[in-house]
Amino acid sequence: MADQRARAGDPQSVPFYKKAIDLDPNFALALARLGVVYSNIGESNLAREYMKEAFALRDRVSELEKLYIEHHYYDIVTGEIEKEIETLELYRSTYPRDSTPSNNLALAYFFIGQPEKSLAAAQETLRLAPDHQMSY
Repeated sequence: MADQRARAGDPQSVPFYKKAIDLDPNFALALARLGVVYSNIGESNLAREYMKEAFALRDRVSELEKLYIEHHYYDIVTGEIEKEIETLELYRSTYPRDSTPSNNLALAYFFIGQPEKSLAAAQETLRLAPDHQMSY
């Protein structure tokens, strides 16, 4: 349930992630998801704090989780959009049926003024996840 709420930027997911982190302070994905929630609701300082902790633990997680953490770290903490895009491209090629990297690439390419790449990534997201609201 916390995961679904977090993806929507729902602040109601915060206590679930905090509880998970209380139980395991090295739970890198919970730290990262909490950082993303805080970013989505405009709590930039908290977002950066949790993403930095998750990034420090990224070598202890699965490859998919590592890509998730790195992508959001470059977005939220450092603002290195080229590294974010590089990470998302690796994510997309490694997990070609996952719509998440395409959706995030559409936004990243849009922000750096590459509308053709943004549109292609958005269309890929629609193909992969036609029923998901973030596809639109």
